[in-house]
Order: sequence, then C-alpha cells, then structure tokens
Amino acid sequence: MTNMFSKPRYVLAAMAFALTLLLSPNAFAVKPEDRVTIVDVALAVNAATGEFSTLIASVVGTGLDAVLDGNGQYTVFAPTDAAFEKIGLNAAEVIAIIDSGPDGEELIRDTVLYHVARGERLSGDVLDSEQIRMITNGFTYPDPYGPALIDNLGRFVPIIATDIPADNGVIHVLGDVLLPYVP
Repeated sequence: MTNMFSKPRYVLAAMAFALTLLLSPNAFAVKPEDRVTIVDVALAVNAATGEFSTLIASVVGTGLDAVLDGNGQYTVFAPTDAAFEKIGLNAAEVIAIIDSGPDGEELIRDTVLYHVARGERLSGDVLDSEQIRMITNGFTYPDPYGPALIDNLGRFVPIIATDIPADNGVIHVLGDVLLPYVP
C-alpha cells in the first residue's frame, strides 16, 4: 500500500481543496443549506488542479451530471486527465466522440458509469470487497495486494487518492481508466 506522502502533490492539493470546500461552504458562496455533491467537488478540484477536465467533459457531455448531482449516494472512481491520456483521450476528443452520434455517446456513457457504484464506499470498504458492482451492472475487483482495482479486461488500475468526501458520496482518484470492454 502507498502512503499519503507517495501521492502526487496535485492529488494532495485536490484533497485539501475538496475538504476546504466541504468544511467552509460559505467561503465558496455555497449556502449552508445546499449540499456539496460529487459534481461540485470534482469541479472545485478541477478548478484548483485541472486534473479532471476529461472526466467532467465525459460526465457533462453524456448528461450524467444530473445523476451525480442527485439525492442518491455514490462512489466515484475518478480517472485523472493523465489517465485518460494513456488511452488517447482528452476533453475535446471525448466531446467529439459524444457528438459523433448515439454509438459514441453510449461508449463514453458506459465508460463513465463503469466508474460509479451505488452507495458510499470508503477506501476500507473498497479494498475489503471481493467485487464491486458498478452502475452498469459490470464489476470491478479490488486487488488484494492493492490499492488498485482490476477492470473487466483484467487490467490493474491504481487508486492514487482516497476518501474525498461529498454530501452524496465519495470520490477515489484513479491513475488509469477502468475499461468495461475493449473500445
């Protein structure tokens, strides 16, 4: 297992920024009675670090921001922009795929939903699980030697930051993109 000092600095900055956002909502012009959702945290972290532009483009472009802003509790495994770059994608390319038609949008939507599980699963719950059912009804499998997940293609995907809280769930940051199937 990695310790917090081996994580990239941007991840630590993102976690600190997200915690500040949650603990001091008035400092960010958020009314105290408003919830700070997973989407809010991802946007705030991206504003501070620029590391979730591709994920945000994927979520917003497919309309999944409405789901992740909803009342349900979710666990989001959030790949960084560098993770998307490893499979040749950036925010502009994701939007082009979505705009290419229903098949493109479905590909991006399936990929995003393969990063979301129902319920709040903190890192201990994730790593202690034998499998995690994602919203797509597919599974990921925690690596017993962790901290990593194994996707449907048998790829090991490192978890590089954990337990970034939101009022409707939690975010864990990934160093690669989970793939539900060969694109």
